[in-house]
Amino acid sequence: MTKVIIEGYVPFKWEDRELLRNQYIRHKDTSKHEYQIGDVSADSNGNMCVFVTGKILSAKVLLRQYVFLDGTPCGKKVEQKPEQSPFSFVIYV
Repeated sequence: MTKVIIEGYVPFKWEDRELLRNQYIRHKDTSKHEYQIGDVSADSNGNMCVFVTGKILSAKVLLRQYVFLDGTPCGKKVEQKPEQSPFSFVIYV
């Protein structure tokens, strides 16, 4: 099983399906073809997949190969926690 990593994004999950329904996407390599996501389903393992122009695409394929029309990755944005300094200072007055 390959882990798909796109900085700041993870593949959509079943719970995110309403975020995808009827959205327009395009392949990362071209901007000439736009596709509308139709049905959203789950495969036999419970992984989310979508139907796009007669193709069934997994959430991992969406993240790896497709973007929304604004150019953002076709995945769920993960909030980055600010890095904490390994040092902490307490000042007593």
